[in-house]
Amino acid sequence: MAYLWSDEVDGVWSLMSLDARGHDLPPARIARHGTRTDGPWVVLGPASVRVNGAPLDLGIRVLADRDEVRVGRTRVFISAETLAAIEPFPGSEGVTICPRCKLEVVAGQPAVRCPACRVWHHESGAEDGLGCWTYAQRCATPGCEQPTALDAGFRWIPGDEL
Repeated sequence: MAYLWSDEVDGVWSLMSLDARGHDLPPARIARHGTRTDGPWVVLGPASVRVNGAPLDLGIRVLADRDEVRVGRTRVFISAETLAAIEPFPGSEGVTICPRCKLEVVAGQPAVRCPACRVWHHESGAEDGLGCWTYAQRCATPGCEQPTALDAGFRWIPGDEL
């Protein structure tokens, strides 16, 4: 899922999820490209619309994580970041191994997909089950620094490095 961060209200960043309908920023529109639900997001509009400071000369541009879109005084940032959540593992074509316990993650089992590295971990949410995601403070995938608290929130908010 993608999100839009907006500072339209007194300099306070607000968050809105982007769904299949996209979002209007007259005279611009942020929409999915194509019909796939996982397709890229694009911004459509006149050259007065700016993406990361550059005019939208061709009337369309594919957006990437943390891109800034400006329409007049309105500015939004697109975020492709997801939050960790316990959900039934949907299954996969091959065998999926939990990086923490090294056991197979089976379709339907409660699990968490790491928002950073996208690797599935067991997580029952109960003390008597497999709590591989919340077992330690960071994701079990080597090199991944994603915090494992289920209430950790977003790792990036506009203004963090502005």
